[in-house]
Amino acid sequence: PDSRRFAYVTKRGEKFAVVLDGTIGPEHGGLGQLVFSRDSKRLAYAGEWQGKSVAMVDGKPGKGFTSVDAPVFSPDGQRVAFQARDGDEWLVVVDGVEGKRYSDVGPPVFSRDSRRVVYSATRGGKNLIVLDGQEGKEFDQVGEPVFSVDSTRLAYVAQRDGKWRIVTDAEEGQPYDDAHAPTFSPDSHHVAFIAVRGERFFVVVDGEEKPE
Repeated sequence: PDSRRFAYVTKRGEKFAVVLDGTIGPEHGGLGQLVFSRDSKRLAYAGEWQGKSVAMVDGKPGKGFTSVDAPVFSPDGQRVAFQARDGDEWLVVVDGVEGKRYSDVGPPVFSRDSRRVVYSATRGGKNLIVLDGQEGKEFDQVGEPVFSVDSTRLAYVAQRDGKWRIVTDAEEGQPYDDAHAPTFSPDSHHVAFIAVRGERFFVVVDGEEKPE
C-alpha cells in the first residue's frame, strides 16, 4: 500500500515460494493470494506446508488445516484472521485463536478501530452472525455485516419466513418483502436502509419510513 515493498510468487520445479523485497521465502506445494497489511509492514498468504494448508503470516506458518482462505489484516495491521476448513467443518481463526466449528463461515470483517471482528456462519441449515465470538439469532439467511464508523454498532440484513429485516445492535427491525444496504451515518447515531413492500421502494431511517 505504501508502494515501497514488492512481493510475487515464483515456481521452481513443483514448488512455489514468495519473493518479498528480493528475498525468497519458504517453499510450498501451493500458494494463495498475497495480502499486505495497510501499513505495508506485514505480509500474509495461505499455502501448503508439510501436507497441510496453513496461514503464513510474516513468513511463519500457523496450525495446519484441510484448507485455509486468504488471511485478513485489521486496519491497524496488528491483528489477522482467516477462514479455515477442518475436515467437514469450517471455523474462523483470529490472532491464532480458533472459533467454534460450523458447516460454513463467511469472511471475517474487522471494525475500523481493529478491536472487533464479525463473520457469518451456517449451522443446521440456518445462518447467524458471530460478533466477537458471541452468536446472534438464527435466520434463514443473513447478509454481510456492517460496522458503524465508531466501531460500536453493527447492522446486517436477515431473512426469516420469506421476510427481510435489518438487525441493528442485535435488535430486529420491521419485516419487509425486501431490505438491503444498511448504512450508518458518519456520527454512528443513525442507520438507514432501502426497503420494499409490494411494488413500493422507500428508505427507512432509524425505523421511520420515508416517502417514496
